[in-house]
Amino acid sequence: MGYSFALSDIKVSWGSNIEKDCLQKFYSITNNMRAGFAGSVSLGFKMLIGLAECIQNEKEEKGLIPTYIAQKWSRKAKRIYDNASPIEKKLGCQLLMIGTFPESKIDIGDIRNTKTAVIKLSGPNFKPYIANQHDIVSIGSGSSIDEHKRLIEWCDSNVNNVFGFAETIGLPAAFNILVTDQLQNNPKFGISKHLHIITADNRGICMSNNNRQNEDGSYSLQMPKVASGYKEFLEMAKGYGFRAEAAST
Repeated sequence: MGYSFALSDIKVSWGSNIEKDCLQKFYSITNNMRAGFAGSVSLGFKMLIGLAECIQNEKEEKGLIPTYIAQKWSRKAKRIYDNASPIEKKLGCQLLMIGTFPESKIDIGDIRNTKTAVIKLSGPNFKPYIANQHDIVSIGSGSSIDEHKRLIEWCDSNVNNVFGFAETIGLPAAFNILVTDQLQNNPKFGISKHLHIITADNRGICMSNNNRQNEDGSYSLQMPKVASGYKEFLEMAKGYGFRAEAAST
């Protein structure tokens, strides 16, 4: 349908019984790529810093090629992981990139669309997995929840049904609505009902949330304040009375 997109929640947990809705997990890397993480929060932010170092000498005026950057990040990520603390390694690390190819196009019917990519890298080796068309890839706590996985698979295999109300809002937004309904109706530990949706298409890379506003201006679902960087997360964790380095997603 001319899209790649990701859904990312904001939940952070400490052990098996403490959780907080408090963290943005996806970040803009260049004008055509975003990246996010799961596992150790501290290690995830180290990986994003490593990614920034990978691209700092690349020429961005024509955009950057996601698959090329993923290969560079893979080598850097492995070095960062090898030097991580025992607790960071225990919590693990998985990475996800979403982006557009600056000069590549694909034809869908009579429409020419920008080529997009979703790329997964998992510790300890971080070998890039480049998703194929209709691939559904996941990282973090949601990967192990069967009913959530089944819903995404159903949406993808019944796209004509989903598209019935997606014509005006777009397919990623339609997925977002269906997933939000499920998260609200079937809460699970470690998974938030609040989501960021990251979309790669002809417009470039966009990120929004799944807030639900009523006709009177009030909200039936509104994202709380979240940390948008590790320094801010350190302060939030301190306020909760928890160690930031023990946090996972």
